[in-house]
Amino acid sequence: MESLLNEVKASAQAVSNDDSKATFVLREVVSERHERPAAPAAVDLAPVQGSSIAQLSISDHSHALQILQTKPEIDILLTTLRWLISTTGQHDLNLNLPGPTQAKIIYVLIETILPTHWHALNVSGRNAFTECLTSIAGLKALVLSLRRLLTQRTKPGASDLLILDLLEVLEMITQPNDIFSKLWSGLCALLPDRVRFNLTWKEVVNFFGSHVLDDAQGEAVVKLGTNALRGINLTRSASWYASSILRLASTTGKPEGADSVAAASQLFVKSFSPGHAQRDCVLHIARHCVVERNYDILTSILAAMQRPDKRRCSEVLLQCLSTSRRTSEFDASDAYNQEVAGIAGLLLVLTTGDEVFRQELAKIILDVQFTPKSSFSVRQAALLALVNTRINEVSTLLTKAISLFGDQLFIDQGLISRQEAIAHVVLVSSGLIHRAQPALASTAVRSGGFMQAISNRLATSSARARWLGMIVSTAISHLIDKPEAQMSFGTSDMATSEAKQWLGLTRVDDRIGDYEDALWVIDTALKPQRVARHIEQRSFTSELPVINGKQSFGPPRPPQLLQTEVEGDRITELIDGSSDVNDDFKPYTKPDSDPEDSDEDATLVNRDKAKPPVYIRTLMAMLRDTEKAESFQLAIKHAAPLIRRKTGFGKEISDHAEELARLLSGLQDPFDTNDFDDLRLQALIALVLSNATIMAPWLAQQAFAKDYSIAQRSIILTAVGLSGRELAGYKHEDDLNRNFDDATFPSKQLPQSMRAFYDSARSSRLLDIASQHVERDMIQPMALAAADQTTSHLDAVKVRKFSSRADVQRTKRKPAANELAKVFNTAFFQPLLVSFHQEIGALGDASTYFSTPMLLATFLKTLAILLHASGPATLSLTQVTSDFWEMLLHLRMRATGDIMIMEAVLFSFLTLLQVNENHQDLAQNNPKQLMETKEWAELVFERTGGGTLIEGEGEEARIRTLCAGVLTKASEIIAAYQKVLLGSWSGM
Repeated sequence: MESLLNEVKASAQAVSNDDSKATFVLREVVSERHERPAAPAAVDLAPVQGSSIAQLSISDHSHALQILQTKPEIDILLTTLRWLISTTGQHDLNLNLPGPTQAKIIYVLIETILPTHWHALNVSGRNAFTECLTSIAGLKALVLSLRRLLTQRTKPGASDLLILDLLEVLEMITQPNDIFSKLWSGLCALLPDRVRFNLTWKEVVNFFGSHVLDDAQGEAVVKLGTNALRGINLTRSASWYASSILRLASTTGKPEGADSVAAASQLFVKSFSPGHAQRDCVLHIARHCVVERNYDILTSILAAMQRPDKRRCSEVLLQCLSTSRRTSEFDASDAYNQEVAGIAGLLLVLTTGDEVFRQELAKIILDVQFTPKSSFSVRQAALLALVNTRINEVSTLLTKAISLFGDQLFIDQGLISRQEAIAHVVLVSSGLIHRAQPALASTAVRSGGFMQAISNRLATSSARARWLGMIVSTAISHLIDKPEAQMSFGTSDMATSEAKQWLGLTRVDDRIGDYEDALWVIDTALKPQRVARHIEQRSFTSELPVINGKQSFGPPRPPQLLQTEVEGDRITELIDGSSDVNDDFKPYTKPDSDPEDSDEDATLVNRDKAKPPVYIRTLMAMLRDTEKAESFQLAIKHAAPLIRRKTGFGKEISDHAEELARLLSGLQDPFDTNDFDDLRLQALIALVLSNATIMAPWLAQQAFAKDYSIAQRSIILTAVGLSGRELAGYKHEDDLNRNFDDATFPSKQLPQSMRAFYDSARSSRLLDIASQHVERDMIQPMALAAADQTTSHLDAVKVRKFSSRADVQRTKRKPAANELAKVFNTAFFQPLLVSFHQEIGALGDASTYFSTPMLLATFLKTLAILLHASGPATLSLTQVTSDFWEMLLHLRMRATGDIMIMEAVLFSFLTLLQVNENHQDLAQNNPKQLMETKEWAELVFERTGGGTLIEGEGEEARIRTLCAGVLTKASEIIAAYQKVLLGSWSGM
């Protein structure tokens, strides 16, 4: 080793003497490797005249490894690094390839050179160092070393500096968008060994596609904190991922047998994984092609995929394009038509040259599991693209859609959202085919399958399913039949605005968009999410002078001169005992004190006082005011009363309802307003009650939008639930206009700002209180009935007081009309249920509702208390019961893992059984669901405690109480149905 050191030092004599200072600085860094220098010296590592590779005389890679192990000086290190990355044919060592020698060199670079030399290197030296580690082996070794240090770290110490250095090296290597092309070009030397090349490239794909860098940075943030990372960011966006893939696919100078497009296709497929952060990568690649007006790269990447990957690509593309319009509604506006045209233009290019992609796209349109996840505009655009490529395939698709639409099992058991999606496909495809080839459309719809489908629809008991059959039959009849033979049902539900929209689906715009339309659609889908803006609160306490206990907003007052001696003549008041002279004088009453004029300083008087809002536009302007606390607090305090006063008078509320609801849903409190969440909740409730048929569905969809936090979603769900109860007549039970400041115990409370922070879940507790009232109303009669049965032997001593019929009729209160029962299914239940299925279908376990048990429990309780408030008179109660029951049974496994979800599911089961008073129909239509519910409730009852008594007041006692209620109600329903069956059998 000493001879090697002498040889190295002798070879480095050619370096100029100017580098002696750099060597001295490096030795200081080596001696104090665990302490960051106050100001690291910048060392110039530019090649010095006379210090070439030949002068160092590095013979082979073993020689270079020995030099690195001796912790060489800066100039020697630079020469060695350049020798390692040289590609001039001076050596056969390639650090990009896996091997034992490469592994040793990488280990020495990370464990020996990085801790001692990194801070002494300038930009060129760091680039040479990172170039040696730009390989899959180097990246994995860096991540492995980083994880080892993070695992061993227990408290702040010397290892923190090395962790930050490793993160910085990883960022420098992976930040450029040519990292994929560099790694691929380096591995091309393995091409004679095709198997080895494919396995190594697969490691690259898995490394960048499995969130390794994100996990490493997340663990570093947990250990060190966000501020300690010095702005280092290893998270790679979808745009970076797309640009790197495009850079790889367009790589030139490929060796024989290399296919960069196929390699890029593997990385592209990895972005389709559920929950992957780069799922929008397909939109960024499509945007690049649209801007360049050339789809060759995208089509070539798709051509290199296998059939299952093309299926996943089409699903992800349609889901990403559906995010801009999540609603299940459609219209004939210019924006909607432009969206359809732009998506159709993009899909037409992809389906024209790829038959497999076209076939998979046709299958997706009829997939009942995927179709509800896509928007109306996306399905319409996909059908439009297919019609313009292969119209015969669309005719086959229409026949299959009609067969599925009329399937009896699908009608009875399928979700309404899926049935609506298939009906949409039938109407749009029949209209498109009829405009292209009328004879082909007539052949498809005049078959026996279509007539059987309509017959099955009209014979079903579900009102919504029957209505869809009426819509489809009427629309197609108007399309192909003569005017005198056209079908018309003449019912009121066929004359609504919704029915007219559905009937117009056969005459949709069939324009194929150009590049501008496609670019507009992609930019709309890629629009960044709205992030709640954090408003810094201004503090004037330490900046402005305080006079008489109040802050002064004017210039500082000069000090007042105290007068200690009386100047001039003295005035003495003479008082005599007689008061006769003053008897005729009546003194004026003392004027009321004006708080504005109480200050001695005139600069402190505020004459510009905020006034309560009178108009809705003024209210919205005051709510957006983040400068004046008085204006904001006055607006949020008077929001609910103003909305209620304006309801029913003019169009002021209807014109600004959606804008005001969006403002209230995402409103932040910059001034620590008292009872801010309650005031905002009251305003949302008043807004829903102003027009429940429009605002309730809109607000239900906002509860599943990505723009809102968990607390904001809880408030939205609470507003939907409590507004529905008030619509049903439960106004006083859920009255929020209470005095929240009258509590005097405990005497020591948190400050108002901290109390508001820790009391952010109050809105969800309001919903819990309502659910507890409902639970008490349902369980108390059953408990009393059970008590009567156990004390039946005391009937002789029971006394009952009878009242006259006149007294009963006089004191009996007439129930108010239940307005919720009329609109519950269409305005509350279906929008919430459809949005929930779209959320779960698109995100799966990554959904916020599955990762946050409190939010899922709030959602279930909202549906349950709305159903209870709607009552047995609910329109389409059979369909509501079937859909709600199906969802609750699917959530049983989720409920076993969290007691909040279990309580919500049991409460929903109990509400469902309580509302359905017709026990015979309930047991006859849902026998399987009834038995599964009863068996699951028995299992939960047994697991949550022993014995048959319910004792205590904890969570387990509450769960057992709900289980007992479900079991009692289910047993009553089963017993009633058995009596009916036995009576029918005995009558035979």
